[in-house]
Amino acid sequence: MRTLKEWRIKEDTHSADWNHIKSMKLQANQEVKAFVAPRVGKIQEAIVLKLHEANPKVKSFRDVPPEIRDQFAQAIVSATLELFFGGMDPQGTQTSSGQPAPAPKGPSPQPMLPQDEPQVPAASRG
Repeated sequence: MRTLKEWRIKEDTHSADWNHIKSMKLQANQEVKAFVAPRVGKIQEAIVLKLHEANPKVKSFRDVPPEIRDQFAQAIVSATLELFFGGMDPQGTQTSSGQPAPAPKGPSPQPMLPQDEPQVPAASRG
């Protein structure tokens, strides 16, 4: 039987959307996954070090409580989606943080002049 504290934690952290994401078996390109996996492993190590400072019992990622793992996993997924897909308007003038992108350096492109417009060859008109 669960204690009241365990029940409250479960109720506070329960999210049908997150549970759905966790249960998905996403197919990933194995080369890309092999590229990303070591970086995620370093994030896990950093989490363990951070939590070990506050709680010496946490010595490996297995010691991290499930609700804390969920919090970090949600943050990683959210940050990844935001960085790759969020915060960009069609012109790409906004960064993932929602701030305007810095102006491109160098001379600005010149507007197309009438004499620069592409002309269809006379022979192709029929």
